[in-house]
Amino acid sequence: MPKFYSELQEASLEHLSSDPGTSVSGRFYVNTTEARIKTDDGTDKRALLRNDQKAVIGNSGTASENIRLHRGAAGVIQLVTGDDATAEGTLSTNINQLSSRIENYTDAGKPATGNAGRIIYITDLQSFLGDNGSQYVPLGGGGGSGSLQWIEDAQAPLPTTENNSQVYLYENGLTQYLYVDVKVPDSYLSGRQINLKLTYYTPDTSNTVQFKTTSTLIIPGTDAIDSVTNQRLSINSPVSLSGAANLLRVVSLDLTSTTGTINSVAVSPGDLIKVRLTRASDSATSEVRALVSSAEVEFS
Repeated sequence: MPKFYSELQEASLEHLSSDPGTSVSGRFYVNTTEARIKTDDGTDKRALLRNDQKAVIGNSGTASENIRLHRGAAGVIQLVTGDDATAEGTLSTNINQLSSRIENYTDAGKPATGNAGRIIYITDLQSFLGDNGSQYVPLGGGGGSGSLQWIEDAQAPLPTTENNSQVYLYENGLTQYLYVDVKVPDSYLSGRQINLKLTYYTPDTSNTVQFKTTSTLIIPGTDAIDSVTNQRLSINSPVSLSGAANLLRVVSLDLTSTTGTINSVAVSPGDLIKVRLTRASDSATSEVRALVSSAEVEFS
């Protein structure tokens, strides 16, 4: 085959309205109908560049079986079907599937935050986290635990059944305690706040209600079960009663600080938090009905 060594100026590829039926290895041309430059390797004819700057991945003769990169909005790239004609800058609904693996890190080695929407997988905690722009949060808004088993002592509020629900009657001015043990799950991310959500109601339609918790951290292998070294007191802001009697209300009591500590000691997966629940000094005169069976611990 002869070879030519020269400078090619103002040359144009051959223009064809459709791909040729036969294949010639090394041939390249312009498909004017598709507005693509194509090469021929002797078997397949492949596009090099499209004049709409949308890269096509795949060589199927059926365009819809291929994938195109589409700029759906500022900073947004979509994988769309090869025959998608959505205008640039408009989000397409003909989205293709993406098979991949989320980036993996250990909890200590995860990258800095600041990329809102980023998703990572923490291998040592077996958890997915999302970057909200300032911190990583568990996908789904954090775990929770319900069906807590409450323990009565000699000063416990009176248990009774009302409205087909079990409640404890916390009286005004009395010191009445309920206790519950909270096991911190293995999926808990250190540094997150832990809260107790409690539902209650009262016949009063005025005055205020407050609850108080004392949370005690027991670290396995470090603290005795009766240790009171690391404790935290929490009292919710007074809830002003108004409206109808017996309105169901929800109060949140923080068992840890906002950074997941009790007495400045970090709570870790596997730790035990012993919680004591009592009514604080409020002004409601009727007994406050605590539905402790529906209480829930949230690991934010």
